[in-house]
Amino acid sequence: MRERGEGSTGRGGGRFEAEVGVAAITMPALRGWSVMVRIALRCMVFLVLGLGMQVAGAQHYQVDTYTVEDGLLSPVIHHVLQDARGRIWLATRGGVTTFDGVDWITYTTADGLPSPGQKLLALDDRGALWSASGEFPVRVARFDGRRWHALPPAGTFQRNPVRLVGMRVRHEADGVRVLLVLNIGVLQLWDGRQWRETPLDLGGGRVRDVIFRGGKAVYATDAGLFEQTAFVADAALRRVAGAPQEKLFAVEDDPSGGLWLVGSDWVGHLDDGAFEVRAHRLPLGNREVGRRLATAADRKGGLYVADLDRLHYVAASGEVETFGDDSGLIDGGALSLLVDREGLIWVAGMRGLSKLVSRRFANFDASEGLLADEVTSILPLSDGQVVLGHMGGLTYWPSRRQVVLGRSLLNSRVLDLAPAEDGSFYVAVNWLGLAHVSGDQVRWISLDAGEPAAEQAVTAIEPAGDGGYYLATSRGLGWWHPVRGFRPIDLGSARPGIRALHRGPGGLWVMTSHHGIYLLGPGDAPPQHWLAASDDRANSTFCVLERGRGRVLVGTAAGLFEIGAGGLEPARPAGEIFERPVYLLLEDAASRLWIGTDSGCYRLAEGRLQRFGVSDGLIGGEANRTAGWAEPGGHVWIGTDRGLSIYRPEFDDGPRARPLLELLETEAAGRRWSMPAGQVIDLRQPARTLVFRFRAISFLDERRVRFRTWLEGFEPEWRSPRSIPRQELLYTSLPPGSYRLHVQAVAVDGQLSEERISPLIVIRPPFWQRPLFIVGATVFAGLFLIGLVSLIHQRRYMRRIERDVHRRTADLAASREALQREKERLAATLTAISDGVLVVNAEGRIALCNPAAGQALGTPAAELVGQLAPSWLMEGERPQVTLAGPGDQCRVFERSITPLGLGSATGGTSRVVAFRDVTERVRTEQELLRAQKLESLGLLAGGIAHDFNNLLTVILGNLSVVCEEVEDRRLAEGLADAERACRAARELTDQLLTFSKGGQSPREPVSLEALVRETMPLALSGSSVRGEIQVDSAVPPVEVNRGQMVQVLSNLLINAVQATRAADGGAAGKTVTVRLRGVEDESDAPGPGQWVLLEVQDEGVGIGPDDLPRIFDPYYSTKPGGHGLGLAVAHSVVRRHDGYLRADSRRGRGSVFRVWLPASHGAVSPTASGPPEHKIGRLRILLMDDEPAIRRILTQMLERLGHQVETVA
Repeated sequence: MRERGEGSTGRGGGRFEAEVGVAAITMPALRGWSVMVRIALRCMVFLVLGLGMQVAGAQHYQVDTYTVEDGLLSPVIHHVLQDARGRIWLATRGGVTTFDGVDWITYTTADGLPSPGQKLLALDDRGALWSASGEFPVRVARFDGRRWHALPPAGTFQRNPVRLVGMRVRHEADGVRVLLVLNIGVLQLWDGRQWRETPLDLGGGRVRDVIFRGGKAVYATDAGLFEQTAFVADAALRRVAGAPQEKLFAVEDDPSGGLWLVGSDWVGHLDDGAFEVRAHRLPLGNREVGRRLATAADRKGGLYVADLDRLHYVAASGEVETFGDDSGLIDGGALSLLVDREGLIWVAGMRGLSKLVSRRFANFDASEGLLADEVTSILPLSDGQVVLGHMGGLTYWPSRRQVVLGRSLLNSRVLDLAPAEDGSFYVAVNWLGLAHVSGDQVRWISLDAGEPAAEQAVTAIEPAGDGGYYLATSRGLGWWHPVRGFRPIDLGSARPGIRALHRGPGGLWVMTSHHGIYLLGPGDAPPQHWLAASDDRANSTFCVLERGRGRVLVGTAAGLFEIGAGGLEPARPAGEIFERPVYLLLEDAASRLWIGTDSGCYRLAEGRLQRFGVSDGLIGGEANRTAGWAEPGGHVWIGTDRGLSIYRPEFDDGPRARPLLELLETEAAGRRWSMPAGQVIDLRQPARTLVFRFRAISFLDERRVRFRTWLEGFEPEWRSPRSIPRQELLYTSLPPGSYRLHVQAVAVDGQLSEERISPLIVIRPPFWQRPLFIVGATVFAGLFLIGLVSLIHQRRYMRRIERDVHRRTADLAASREALQREKERLAATLTAISDGVLVVNAEGRIALCNPAAGQALGTPAAELVGQLAPSWLMEGERPQVTLAGPGDQCRVFERSITPLGLGSATGGTSRVVAFRDVTERVRTEQELLRAQKLESLGLLAGGIAHDFNNLLTVILGNLSVVCEEVEDRRLAEGLADAERACRAARELTDQLLTFSKGGQSPREPVSLEALVRETMPLALSGSSVRGEIQVDSAVPPVEVNRGQMVQVLSNLLINAVQATRAADGGAAGKTVTVRLRGVEDESDAPGPGQWVLLEVQDEGVGIGPDDLPRIFDPYYSTKPGGHGLGLAVAHSVVRRHDGYLRADSRRGRGSVFRVWLPASHGAVSPTASGPPEHKIGRLRILLMDDEPAIRRILTQMLERLGHQVETVA
């Protein structure tokens, strides 16, 4: 059975109380009758003797013990050692035992050990384990991981008085070397082939102890301390400088530097030749021949030294602490000591193995001199004594004097203590009331003259600071003074049951059983009151603590709360809500918060919340609300239901070494694999169960090691830390796949091991789930079924086949008909579509096209199938494509390409291409845009021309008047040139006005043929170009403005003549042709209705493709000296007559200008032969104009003609 140094967890103090204001006494924490009988008997003894009993004893600590029942081979352990993997090895009387925190494994002579009893263990420089027997001749054996391999016997010495003191093993180039040190001053060296003996020149003295450091052996002998080079035959033996030249019983290497030396009754320290005795008069036994002391140095600069009776600890300061079986050790002394990698102390003795886990809590109970186990209240006195309250009385500590209170255990629970000014103190003893204690004298105090002093319940007492005390009684809260008496204090309408009192900087805090917490400030201010709205249990309050920045913490039955704006609100130490009942709150000298609960104590330091329970060294599980004290020196006293624990920070090791984690093996399908990194485990056989075995070593508490695991490939993320007692994981029915296990160990203090990752494990599917088997099995089953059915039901099968054939044939025929109808519908749809449609396969060839596509591409649709689709249609991403046509003509197509989703072996995709010829639409849009631009420009030009024409009128009028009166010929000629220039400018403005207002009324039906024949001679005059007019019969008239249309014809004919002259070879023999015809065909007409088409064709140089789109723009001209208005005016006039003017031209082949005008059904008016002649007499004329200059010149001209003129502005 495994034993621990602590007692079991119980319940008590924090819940054993009187509910003030309630008639009945509630004692939920009262323990069994055996406890009460034990305390009653002790009280009777005290009453008979009339004095306090003093019990000598020692504190006990957190200790784990191990015996044969746990797995030890023998209770007698001669040596303890820890290897690099963290395992503990024990040399026992019956063999060698190892413990890894889970399994105990023993090795005996059946496993290769040469003898049962083993004396010493050692690790060589490669980490291999060696063992030496305790019998003579000494037998040394090496462990290979499974079995032991023994060397030949070392010498022929008999056992007594010869004893083995030390052993060292190392490897050299020619083999292994083993060095044994005997107490008689003899070295035995194994050189790889045989044993050799070398005596030490010690003058007859004996070797008591030996250590090996830095390649040297250091001997503690009867003559002092010596050293020599190890493993070197005949090496010189030198005395260690500074060591005392007297009998030494032990030597130990100090990890902090130097050596520890143990004499007959002292312990000293040697460092760089300087020796200092740290402890005197140490009671050390076992110093007879052959019995060496056990020593081990810790990492705090101290030394553990043990004999067979006691274990002592010598601190760096020289303080000595002694341990024995009354401290929790399984044995009083030790044969061997070990400080392991985590700082734990292993004590091996005659009755088993002890592990001293921690000394941070020194624990005391009734066995150490307390009146009772449970400590209900703590009060430090001015004389250095500390009063401990119990059920039934008091204990003075450390003097251990005891005072018994009351006659009944049920009423004598000490609930609170308060100091008096003279060094005495007051005790609130539950229902017995208030008592004054001075030394061993007890005096009961009556608060009400009408009641006996010992029958007035007092549950809490707190000094008021004015010589008086605040008391919580059965009648409520009050103030009491030894002289002035008792005065009640009103808390308001309610009479809460008061549980505890605490006076802080802000006033008196009152904790109640069901009404939250009150604060009584100074003066007559009404009390402040806080309740918890979230949880009614939080209104049961136990304790309060005022911390910095105005924060007030309150311990309640619902957990830790704090005072906030809304009352009592949950506090969040370390970021989490604390929900356990809180009975005690303390702040120690290092500003760390201690929280006592019903399940241990918690400490909040630097944002980390750490729990201390029974398994962590605390003596009890439940803290009591007034049983706490933080010493200024840093110690913290905590009274619990099982005794007193004193926290000592100097022994708090802080973070320990990380746990060691090792992946051992994987087991599946009856096979096992080790798990080296980089290996792949391929499970070709189906594995219903997969087992991972690993080992984590942390001896802080090997039973509470937890594990974080993640099976990659099966689990989405890490699983939360959990306990895995056997440290193996079992996964069942894993599907086929690849897996890798990730593991981390978590020690009890929260330290994480390094992450370990298993090799990749591949689980193949069983053969019946593999594709080949499934295909084969399916084929076989099908063949078997077909054969069986054919044998049994051949005729029925044949009839069914025949019916199926008929049905499938009908279905196939119906499918073919449906497919044919679908093809016909598709063909009809494609034929009816005016847009071209192509289906292009993944290779870029045309698989299907409609007639419109063939017509647009100029090739019959049947011939297009199978050809490569035109690149201009398939490439690029623009929705419009421009295709160069014959000559300078271009065609514009709109296209849309849609993937069909049918792939090919080359990886391409079929596409559907829809396109249409939008050349005419684009041209019309361009014409519309040009017309809009011309209209805007015309408005501007018309306004300018109108104003300019007014100015020219004034100039021409004045010139005409001046010319008539000038007689100088030269001056007259100059004025005539100026008049001609003005008339030219006026013609230009007329063109601008025509450009601006062409097509305006008046209009009349006119024969275009007559206009052409009238205009052509004037246009051809002075040139060698011939003119030709071609007129179809029955050309309808057009309704136009005659003058403007003559200007259009003149501009077109003059441009044709000029272009013909500029052609190569001159104008000789060249012809300008004018054609006239009526148009009703929709293909030739620009719109519905009847039209007259006028074509003017020349044989000139032609117009380039870059210039052709701009020839109708105003002020754009390619002729030297041209104004760029002729064609712009012609285009404007035609458009204002609802007609169209277009040009086709190719460089070097001449141009054709086409004019479409709507036909008119009116009759053509006869043309007058000449202007009528009128004889006008002298007139009286009214002249109106807004320009003064025009009015003046017109007035002069009319008056010269003999008329009377009246002007109006």
